[in-house]
Amino acid sequence: MRFRNAYSCVLCAPARASLLTGLHDCNSSKFEITNAGIYKKISTGEYTHLEIEKLINKKLSPPPENFKFLAGIAKEAGYKTAQFGKLEWGFAAAHQQLAQHGWDHYFGYMNHVRAHGFYPPYLFRNGELIKIERNSLANCGKSGEPETPETYNERWNIKGKKTYSQHIFMDSILQFISENKDQPFFLYFPTQLPHGPVSIPTVHPDFKNNVHLTQIEKEYASIVKMLDDNIGEIMSKLESLNIQENTILIFTSDNGHEIYYAQERRIQKPYRNMQTDELFNGLESKYYSELGGDIFNGNGGRAGLKKKQPARRD
Repeated sequence: MRFRNAYSCVLCAPARASLLTGLHDCNSSKFEITNAGIYKKISTGEYTHLEIEKLINKKLSPPPENFKFLAGIAKEAGYKTAQFGKLEWGFAAAHQQLAQHGWDHYFGYMNHVRAHGFYPPYLFRNGELIKIERNSLANCGKSGEPETPETYNERWNIKGKKTYSQHIFMDSILQFISENKDQPFFLYFPTQLPHGPVSIPTVHPDFKNNVHLTQIEKEYASIVKMLDDNIGEIMSKLESLNIQENTILIFTSDNGHEIYYAQERRIQKPYRNMQTDELFNGLESKYYSELGGDIFNGNGGRAGLKKKQPARRD
């Protein structure tokens, strides 16, 4: 089966909104936006979980009765529906919205600001706040960029960072598949990987001694490798349960390439031509990997990146 005419968005949240609704991302009236940072205020003591739920429910309008969501369609067809990870589109949601959209089960972050860190002190499961023991940072361990000695030390300071979120989600996903192997299920996993800023518990042995990569590039490569291995684990689980021939697995990106491993004299933000030292402006001078210094060629020879490059003149 080949789809010849498909549309998405350069950014992640509207791309997922399109996937879940079937609407293109220019339907601004259909995609109401909330404050992405509000859930961080649980850690600071400014709000409780339930107080934030009330604020979000007051802000967001209920969907029209005839409005269809992907999970709702699957549920009506008799599928058990579940999602794990970043949970829905941006920027902050609550249990009421996820239930309205047709999810029987969910587990993960409720907003995108916290999902930029990989060591959450709490996540959400079916309306309940779940504390993650020994993860204590309000920003979920989000580190700075571009790469400097200071950001390196911050990234590898493990204080308050015990349990990596991707490990939590993979355990839950494999358990869900096992528990629902005898019935139709629809599982949606908007993973954080390989989103940044870069964060990984260990550098993979495949890259540890690679002399062509900087330290931060080795870490980013390890994130991509972990995601690849995790997809393999999911496929192996389906095979071990003998349901692989009756399961469709779709793996897709939800946005354009972005650089999370910038470093002086390697690849720099704002993005500039490393041969001429001029900033890309997206018009006369467009970003290409070989010009920007991206050793991974993350945009596959295409022009541009996830984020719009501001047009500037020095």
